[in-house]
Amino acid sequence: MLGVNDLALKTFPLLFMFESARARWYKGYMEAAFKYGKLLKKHSRKAVDAEVSLIGPYMMVLCIVSYFNWVLSLLFFPEIGLVTGFATLVVALTAVTIFSVGIALVFMERPVRLRNILWIPFIYLYWFIQMVIAGWAFLQILFRRRRVWRKTVKRGFMTINFVSDGGLC
Repeated sequence: MLGVNDLALKTFPLLFMFESARARWYKGYMEAAFKYGKLLKKHSRKAVDAEVSLIGPYMMVLCIVSYFNWVLSLLFFPEIGLVTGFATLVVALTAVTIFSVGIALVFMERPVRLRNILWIPFIYLYWFIQMVIAGWAFLQILFRRRRVWRKTVKRGFMTINFVSDGGLC
């Protein structure tokens, strides 16, 4: 069993380093979803699981587009009820989904504490940051940006016990 001293810890010293790593991952997921889209022709649970995992960043892009659509429809087209109503419905359903997941996470933790409930707004912040990063990765694919490898600088430690106990395998 691994102890506290046997854990590997990686941290990003600055937010833009987190963004660059996550954008690289999301761009790879999106490209792989196109490349291996034919996986769904195979009717298996593994193929569906792989495609659902790879299509996640596209869902984030759709969510952020719906947020922008909602804001633009409220600012510039408030008289057109259908556009504003549809955009509001999409944003409300996303908010209800994220809120219900936050509540479920709070009540899964025992004992239930007020401190855990106070974390729910950060779920929205985290989700919004992830949507912006996925949108940025999508724009890089859309505009066919040249691939530039930027090594992500990380701080942290890894103990010898973690490696020798098979923690990385």
